Amino acid sequence: MLGECAMYWGKTSMTPRRIKEIIGGTDGTDHERTLRPVYNEQGLLTALSDTENGYESPEGYMPRVVTQYDISYVYDDKGNWTQAVITMNGKTYETLRRTITYY
Repeated sequence: MLGECAMYWGKTSMTPRRIKEIIGGTDGTDHERTLRPVYNEQGLLTALSDTENGYESPEGYMPRVVTQYDISYVYDDKGNWTQAVITMNGKTYETLRRTITYY
């Protein structure tokens, strides 16, 4: 259950620089999760650090978890991305491909 969410913006950017959530469990326990996105000059997401702080739960202590996502792009000759490779903690997680038809 989401308890609270705050987004922090860059001074000259329309993209969030940090997203902080306070997640409320059904058992009354709360814990914090912070997302830190990184964007390239085209405004595309290139990295995301996902940190979930440790917390006590009915199952016992849940340790801090940090997940790092990185995204690399392949561009066509017009500068649009046609492939995005997403890695999670250094291992390929997903590859997205798109076809653009120009008229």
